Amino acid sequence: MPGEDNNIKKFNLRSSKAKLKLDPSEIPTLVKSSILDQWMEGDEEPYYKIQAINYPIMANGYNYTESFFESFLSKLNIAPIPGSKSGHELSWGKRPPTDLLLIGGKIDKKGNGKGTVYFKNYIPKVGDSGDNSIFIKENKSNMVDYSLVARTRDEYDEKADKWNVLESVSSERNDAVQYNDGAMEQKTNSRKAEETIKGESKVNKEELLEKLKASKANADITLPEIAKALSLEALLITEDQEKNLSKFNQVATLAGSSDPVEFVKSLIEEKKANAAEVRKAKLNELAGNESEDNLLRQHANTYFENRELSDENIEAFKANAITKKLAGEKLDPTSKVNTIGVVDGDKPNDTGIVRVEY
Repeated sequence: MPGEDNNIKKFNLRSSKAKLKLDPSEIPTLVKSSILDQWMEGDEEPYYKIQAINYPIMANGYNYTESFFESFLSKLNIAPIPGSKSGHELSWGKRPPTDLLLIGGKIDKKGNGKGTVYFKNYIPKVGDSGDNSIFIKENKSNMVDYSLVARTRDEYDEKADKWNVLESVSSERNDAVQYNDGAMEQKTNSRKAEETIKGESKVNKEELLEKLKASKANADITLPEIAKALSLEALLITEDQEKNLSKFNQVATLAGSSDPVEFVKSLIEEKKANAAEVRKAKLNELAGNESEDNLLRQHANTYFENRELSDENIEAFKANAITKKLAGEKLDPTSKVNTIGVVDGDKPNDTGIVRVEY
């Protein structure tokens, strides 16, 4: 039923008399390289077939919109879209052979729902049906049209009295069909990737990378420029990140075979332990060793709990009224418990109190 959700549609793309003056290298490949490399292994002269369709476009009674073509191309992020060189499989549920792959595409939007969609097909030397050499020659000779297949989501526009195809839901294919037997006009190319256009030489991937490498070495192009062209700015290392990485590398060098993070943690713990020992020694010198009877030391612990043992704070501690009182109230006049500063001798003076210097 027209417009029914998930309705399978087959719509042929009829070749236009006008031919594409567009090289396949100008159409982005959207399939993951890890997948595509398996299909292109050993193919030193890959052949690509490009299709171009101006939209919105009516075909077989349906209006195919920009959102439909966007959703169709989005499926390439998951896997290539297969195609048969012998057209559609007419038996329900039978899977057609895979002789070509839709691997890339792009959309040039002109606004108001109008634009041009490009499809990039790769035709391997050998397909599911066998040798593809004749099929490739047919494509170069413009003897083949293509037909998209999709299970779609449609919407009826009452005002315009037409069905709009909004989304490709599943079952996507791009099969080859008889030339000039389509319902949707398309433009195609008849060149392979390595051939020349307007006298400009096209290069393969390895040559392109070598050219980029040489251009970078000669300062003709920078990494930020390359990243911007490929929309990969997020992968660039910022100046701050580069500085941080340099510092991390210095730490890694000092750490030797140790884990740099664990190495830094051990240094921090060691520093904390050393600081604690230094603090303890200063408090011992200022107010005597830790003991239940040494009230002065207990007072010092409380006083310096949230204070640094700076010269200024130490002088303030000595001038503190509680400090003076505890320093004067000795449990044992002959000991240094509850005293601060320098003790003058071991015995009390005439008053019975050991003299304390502040």
